[in-house]
Amino acid sequence: MVPREVWILSTWSIRIPPRPPRPSRDPAFLSRSRYTQRAKSTAIGSRVTRPDERTMSEELFRAPQQGVIKRSFDRSASGAVRPLSGCYTGFVLDRLGKLGFMSPAMKPLSPGTRICGLATTVLGAELEVRRMAINQAQPGDVLVIAAGGVTDYACFGDATALRMQLEGMAGCVIDGSTRDAASLRVMKFPVFVKGVTARNYHYPYAGDHGAVNVPIVCDGVLIHPGDVVLGDDDGVVVVPAAVAITLAQTIERELAVEQ
Repeated sequence: MVPREVWILSTWSIRIPPRPPRPSRDPAFLSRSRYTQRAKSTAIGSRVTRPDERTMSEELFRAPQQGVIKRSFDRSASGAVRPLSGCYTGFVLDRLGKLGFMSPAMKPLSPGTRICGLATTVLGAELEVRRMAINQAQPGDVLVIAAGGVTDYACFGDATALRMQLEGMAGCVIDGSTRDAASLRVMKFPVFVKGVTARNYHYPYAGDHGAVNVPIVCDGVLIHPGDVVLGDDDGVVVVPAAVAITLAQTIERELAVEQ
């Protein structure tokens, strides 16, 4: 007869579920607890309203996205980049109903830095995935990396920035940390980041985990490839592609009246 203590221990141990991965090392961990609202917005008069708000779905982070590399995306909002690039983030945010703003922790590496361009999105912190994203990007694009908010490890540096600069990309927004801060400042390459650290990941970090040009969450904001990303000293605002052109036209009319 099996002793009661052994029976209890063996029965309990069989029911132990597999240990989940640590969130800080899971490249698919994208601040799931920090849900954000994204509007299906329409323009009425001089403002952009949001009649149909919805909550971000965790389906965006499930397995089907992993390994997806999209070579292109809808660039219909490209005409809004030039008008919006001359605006402050607060001015644009007021006309978006205060939606699409990243946390105050997201700041430019160098004060006075401005950035505006279409989002090329990266899911995860893996180096090879970023390289694939840069290969698909076009001049003027902003690389947006959803690194899960991990600031203990850097997932960006001057080597990647140099390649992006040579490709004519507008800059980078990282939900995480960078290294090589001094070099990046000398290069004057626009980088918006949550932290700086000398310690980077040991690559290859995440194997096949990651994706390019899929919907991501960066610092609590849902971003689709092709959305307009605008940043300055006050932070980063994401303008949905669906309303970017209308918003830019509205702003241009307002400025024309003021002049």
